Amino acid sequence: MASHETWHCRHAQLIALVAAFALGLGACGQTSTETAGRNIDNDVADASSTKSTSGGTTIEDAALRLKVRSALAAEPEFKATTIDVDVSDGAVKLYGTAHTPAHREKAAQVALNVEGVRSVANHVILLKGS
Repeated sequence: MASHETWHCRHAQLIALVAAFALGLGACGQTSTETAGRNIDNDVADASSTKSTSGGTTIEDAALRLKVRSALAAEPEFKATTIDVDVSDGAVKLYGTAHTPAHREKAAQVALNVEGVRSVANHVILLKGS
């Protein structure tokens, strides 16, 4: 029963964290409120519906994914590009496109600088002609 109560506590913490990030993104004007809300809803749904075999890391991964996505959204270089983020036990995988090699590398560096990220696999590809 204690693990069930712990899960509910972590779920409540995740919801509070997600709400804080949503307010931050909306206030910064980095993305539309509708888009930010949809992304956050997806993150919460992912964390809520998936059970982890390693003691509840799914909620931590969802929170870390949101932190990395927020860090990328805060960078002016990534306003016009889409970088997708996957997280598993603190290991981040980046997917998407970049206009220059410098932007590709910056995406990895931004992700690596987020607290809780253990490693980054950069699968971002350069757009043709870049």
